[in-house]
Amino acid sequence: PVTIHLALKEIGLLRHVSALRKKGGIYLFPELSRKGRDGPGQVASKWFQRFRIMAGVTGKRDTVFHSFRHYFITNLLDGGTSPHLVAPIVGHEGKLITDSVYWGTRNAKERLPTIEAFELPDAIRILIPRHDAITHKS
Repeated sequence: PVTIHLALKEIGLLRHVSALRKKGGIYLFPELSRKGRDGPGQVASKWFQRFRIMAGVTGKRDTVFHSFRHYFITNLLDGGTSPHLVAPIVGHEGKLITDSVYWGTRNAKERLPTIEAFELPDAIRILIPRHDAITHKS
């Protein structure tokens, strides 16, 4: 199970997943190639670079695709969330024997308060279109 932030639900992520499943899809973003050195991450990163320029965001060092991950982690830690709560959400190993040996069942619902502690600024939120507003090229 995956914990999903309310903002992603509001823009239609679950409707997107439902539509993909009806078509027999297995990937969240099937249009991203799985080939190449970095797989779909490389394609998404290149797309983001084009998008940020079209959106008027031109600072090269501060606005790479990975900046979202960095911002998410920093926002939670600066807000007082324990690094031990953030680490499993972003795929970092906890380095604790408690995590690696004794924590057998990981309940995604338990992570929801940590995910919801993240607040996306309105200046960024307005750049994200709702799922139903996106048209796909065939």
